[in-house]
Amino acid sequence: MSPPSSCTFPPLDSSAPSSLGVCVVGDGVDEVPLFNSSGPLLEEEEEEEEEEEEEEEEEEEEEEEEEEEEEEEEEEEEEEEEEEEEEGDFNLHCHTTPPNSPPTRYPF
Repeated sequence: MSPPSSCTFPPLDSSAPSSLGVCVVGDGVDEVPLFNSSGPLLEEEEEEEEEEEEEEEEEEEEEEEEEEEEEEEEEEEEEEEEEEEEEGDFNLHCHTTPPNSPPTRYPF
């Protein structure tokens, strides 16, 4: 049987930010770092976090662009509708019977 694993931690000291916690596994030959405030473990985590943040920012930018496009399309549609209404008003004025005239009757 191998001896039990033991972990050692440096004392909490704010003057030593790069202190390293180490677990000694088995016969003591393998030391596994638990944390390192300035070592490669945190660098990898920071890189992953940065990548995630960049992806989130890209998604937000894409959403904003889509919203802007939708707003532009809605504005164009509203302008077209207004133009159609104006044309419709013009057509109404041209094709309506004059006021005070009797309605036209068609014999069927």
